[in-house]
Amino acid sequence: MNTTSPASDSAAISASVLVIDDSLSIRKLIQKILTMHGFTVYLAESALEGIETARQHHPNIIICDVNMPVYDGYFVLTTLRKEPEFELTPFIFVSGEAVARQDVRRGMVQGADDYLFKPFTPSELIEAIEVRLKKHALYVQKHQAKKSPFPDFLHPYEQLEAHIATRLGSPETMSLFSVDIDRFKRINDALGFENADKLLHLLLERFSILAANQNNIYSGAHAGQIVLVSDQLEEASEVEAVARELLSLISDPLDFQSYQLHLTCSVGVHHVNTEKSPREALEKAYVAMNQAKKEGGNMYKVYQADMHTLLTRQLTWEKELHQALQNQWFLLHYQPQVDLISGEVTGVEALIRLQHPDLGLIYPGEFIQIAEDTGLICAIGDWCLDEACRQLKSWHNMGYSSLRMAVNVSVLQFQQGNFTHKVLDTLKAHDLAGEFLEIELTESSLVRDLEGIQSDLERLRNASITLAIDDFGTGYSSLSYLRHLPFDLLKIDQSFIRGMTDSSASLAIPKAIIDMGHSMGLEILSEGIENQQQMLLLKSYGCDLGQGYYLSKPLPASDLEDYLKEKTVATARQ
Repeated sequence: MNTTSPASDSAAISASVLVIDDSLSIRKLIQKILTMHGFTVYLAESALEGIETARQHHPNIIICDVNMPVYDGYFVLTTLRKEPEFELTPFIFVSGEAVARQDVRRGMVQGADDYLFKPFTPSELIEAIEVRLKKHALYVQKHQAKKSPFPDFLHPYEQLEAHIATRLGSPETMSLFSVDIDRFKRINDALGFENADKLLHLLLERFSILAANQNNIYSGAHAGQIVLVSDQLEEASEVEAVARELLSLISDPLDFQSYQLHLTCSVGVHHVNTEKSPREALEKAYVAMNQAKKEGGNMYKVYQADMHTLLTRQLTWEKELHQALQNQWFLLHYQPQVDLISGEVTGVEALIRLQHPDLGLIYPGEFIQIAEDTGLICAIGDWCLDEACRQLKSWHNMGYSSLRMAVNVSVLQFQQGNFTHKVLDTLKAHDLAGEFLEIELTESSLVRDLEGIQSDLERLRNASITLAIDDFGTGYSSLSYLRHLPFDLLKIDQSFIRGMTDSSASLAIPKAIIDMGHSMGLEILSEGIENQQQMLLLKSYGCDLGQGYYLSKPLPASDLEDYLKEKTVATARQ
């Protein structure tokens, strides 16, 4: 990463600019032009470096090349737009080649503000930047002039901090409650910001009821959250009673315009004791609230020291995942999927691993959830899809031409808006027909966006791509997925297979799923087959495919080739 400050000593620097371009000459040219005009300039040569530089320096405007190796400008744009501090940052695309109308439209839909086409003159560059900065400044000015969405009973942060500061170190107990409305972004998207602000005002007025009923409650706003401070709650049961009342206040139905809304909130509770500053105490309440949110919301969590440890671990892992993408530390292992009747290997599932230079081989349970939380799962998933297809084409060329590749996909990849095109482009790049790719979605992930991905799934299905619902039986409303979404394959979760011989009831569950799936025209695969008894029972139930350590553990590509050769020889002898 390169940074430079303007050459002049003028104090009138109006803005900082982040330039992301893989061409050194273009970066230096733009840097020179902008420095001459008094801008502070930050430079990055790749998408991932650009994202990190933006997070570190928070530029006033971003100029980004469209076409870059590994991850393009659209990836930078969609990644940053998901983060609140970059939702409105002016973003200008730069392209050295003709951009199709639909691609320009795609950029604008994803949040780009302008396009510049190389070669451009210095005056065109400066004009584009100044226009976007002026428009952004006007928007901010108008937005700040609007009435605050917070009710009058909420004190501003400075007063909240001062109130906490006067009580730090005193013998009196003090408890903080950090409150956030769950999934409020959906309200913003559905009703628009103005109506959402009105709704938020009505919701937050409910807290005044609690403040009025208990004269020891002090309420304030902090970092977009509502914080309530209680000075006299001594027993843990009293504190938790207040937390439950907060949950109840928000969950009561609210009539707004023509809607009756049922909302929930997450509450973080912290008993202040050894903290030396209000900020430290507030941060712990926020960490607890964030933990409640991560566990699904509509609950309260009391701060525990290990929550901070977990947060630190997540931040560390986020950095490691960025490095893994940059340095190509990821690799795939492949687990065979076997026809239970013929014994033939019909496909393999690609399973990601991280080969860390210091920590060794790391399994996805360590990092996938953090990748989901940070949005990095999209970049990781794109790499996984491309690498799996590359490997599959290699195996086809070796003679295993009927082999199918199963790739796990996150719902967040669909929400990028161009995932279907990426899949089809990847197949085309590796000269593979759609019938050789299987896209797997976990049942629990479908809860997030059932309707939003339906059209994308149908387009993939129309391209002959197999669609599988993974970990079946562990989520919610399973039958609704099978009824409304175009799945071809149902994968029974291994927890049902592992315990299937424990009792007659446990035996009945896999058989019921197999019968139901077949009645709906679905192919059935059982995961987690660990012994011969399980395999024979599933075979007798009519299960089509099996996967598990009894058949084969996940293997590196070279070991899987040896496995395929052995299976081919064994089949030929039968």
